[in-house]
Amino acid sequence: DDFRDLDQMCKLIKGLASAISRHADSSDELAWLCPPNFLQLACFAGQGRGYVRHLDNPAHGNPDNPQFSEGVVGSRVCDRRVTAIAYFNDEWREEDGGCLRLFSPEAGREQEAVATLLPRAGRMVLFDSTRFFHEVQPAFRERWALSAWMTIPENHPAHPLTQKSS
Repeated sequence: DDFRDLDQMCKLIKGLASAISRHADSSDELAWLCPPNFLQLACFAGQGRGYVRHLDNPAHGNPDNPQFSEGVVGSRVCDRRVTAIAYFNDEWREEDGGCLRLFSPEAGREQEAVATLLPRAGRMVLFDSTRFFHEVQPAFRERWALSAWMTIPENHPAHPLTQKSS
């Protein structure tokens, strides 16, 4: 039964890229959005562990860093455009920790948390991989999350590698 839920969530995430692309204005880079090439299933063991504040695609970071642009197209950090995270944690309570915190993308407000979300079963979160810093607060029980990154093609003018070569 758990695997059926996982399979359904994978299909939903992949379908979302197509739906977003179809409904985006043709001049918007989201009109070029591609489904993720892979999905990452992660389990935090609890024990007070979290994940530090970060940006999934620091497009204006250091494109000379090999971690930024090396690897299979669609799985590189520089390809990430929209992050999708789905949760599989039944009966999650606030005291269990493990919340996803999203920070403001607005200049001058980057330290301000704009959302703190419990990783409850059935919840899915989508956000701009290039603009929203986020973190996972310490979790005190086992925490499951499925992450995927929708991408834009490398030949699109908004892709960081295209901008670098211009």
